[in-house]
This record gives sequence, C-alpha cells and structure tokens, in this order.
Amino acid sequence: MSKTEDIGLKDRICEAIRDRIFRLEFIPGEKLPEQKLAEEYGVSRPIVREAIRRLAWEGLIHIEPNRASTVVVMDEKLIQDLAFVRWQHDQLAIPLAVYRASAEDLDALRKLALACIEANEAGDLERRHSLDADFHRKIYALSGNSLLCDLQERLNSLVRLWQAQHIREPSMLAEGLKQHLALIDCFEAGDIAGALRVIQAHSTSSFGADFKGRLLTPQDILNLQRSK
Repeated sequence: MSKTEDIGLKDRICEAIRDRIFRLEFIPGEKLPEQKLAEEYGVSRPIVREAIRRLAWEGLIHIEPNRASTVVVMDEKLIQDLAFVRWQHDQLAIPLAVYRASAEDLDALRKLALACIEANEAGDLERRHSLDADFHRKIYALSGNSLLCDLQERLNSLVRLWQAQHIREPSMLAEGLKQHLALIDCFEAGDIAGALRVIQAHSTSSFGADFKGRLLTPQDILNLQRSK
C-alpha cells in the first residue's frame, strides 16, 4: 500500500467512527475496542489506533493510558467551556468576515441558513447539524485566517458532539436558526458591532439550559483578574 493510500484509508476510518459517534451508535462514555473495530472495517489495529488518536485531538474521544478509549461525555462544564471558547474565536473571526464578505459570499451564507431551517422543520436533525457546521465554517473561511479556520474545525467537532448528545427536538434550536439570518443581515449592513451582539445571543440561546448566564468577554476577564 502506498503512503497516499494509507493516509486515505486512515481518513476513511476516522470519518466512519466520527459519524457513528455523531449518530450515537457509540454512546457517551462507551469504550471503543480497537481490535473489534479493526476486524469490522477489515484494517489493521494500528490504522484504527491512529484514527482514535485523531478523534481524541478533535475532542470526541478520551484516551486514558493503559485503558480503553471512550466517547467523551459532554457534561455541563465542558459545554460551558465550549460556549466560551467558541465565543472568543467568533469575536476574532466575525469582524474579518464582515469586512471581506462579498455579495456572493452572503448569498451562499443565506442559502445555508435557509437550508438549516428547512432541515430542522423536516425533523432531520442530523442534516441540520451538518448544515449548521457548514454555516459557521463558511464564516471562518471568510475571515481569511487559516489558524482560526483550523481551530474552528475542532470546535465544530465538539459542537456536533454536543448536538448529538443533547439536542432531541427541532424546537430546541429554532431560535438559533433565526439568528443565522439576523447575522447575515448585519454582514450585509457592514455592522460589526451588531454581528457580535447577534453571535453572542446565538451562543447563549443555542446552548440553552445547558449554559447558564451570559458569556464572558475579554474585558470581563480583565475585570475579574483585577478584583482578585
């Protein structure tokens, strides 16, 4: 097998396991037996081990030395951490995206937003979550910052894991889907401040009861540090 074929095989196994985690075929906290997966996919155990390591880097799998790897459980602390970090990255990406976005870019964003709403109304949550990831991925791509885009890919994986484990009804994300459209309106108006207000409200409403209180801003952090 050539090196290129080997990389392609690892990518396919990684994608297959990731999709099964998102579909809850592997439930939170479940062990992932390397040998059994290797036999199931008809590959070597090192191929599976490499895929698991990659998914661990994405935050989907917890690896504990000398013990079986397990699917990460999105508890309240991790959800709050995710919401906070995503908001901080949004504050960096959105001003750049507003500045750089063309009319064609905004049209593509609006189509994604409307497709999200359509999938949600049809009760197809898996498709809705995938389109939501594409929507936020597009915003980061518009920022033109490759490091932000790389970081966003890991955040997207954790958001998908949270959605899979906690979102059960289309109504739970209906408000957030409307905010997608409001965000695009701010982009079209060149309103950076408005876009940041919408994305903060979007983070709060999207994470719902699993996220308590408003998100901290960098100034909030400085104020807390000064008060100690």
